[in-house]
Amino acid sequence: MSGGNAILGFGHLARTCRRIDAATVVPLIAAALQDESAYVRGHADDAAGDLLHYLDVRVPGYES
Repeated sequence: MSGGNAILGFGHLARTCRRIDAATVVPLIAAALQDESAYVRGHADDAAGDLLHYLDVRVPGYES
């Protein structure tokens, strides 16, 4: 469960700080979109949406 929460935190950072180290974060979110856990995938989907909406950063594997 903590992995999903960590991924969701990236979305919160994008929303509240309006910046993020995309080179580091995008691969983590992309991998989480493929996680076996529906919980992790759901939070990855939310985070990818936040990166796209607030930073115009696309995460591979995310379909808006």
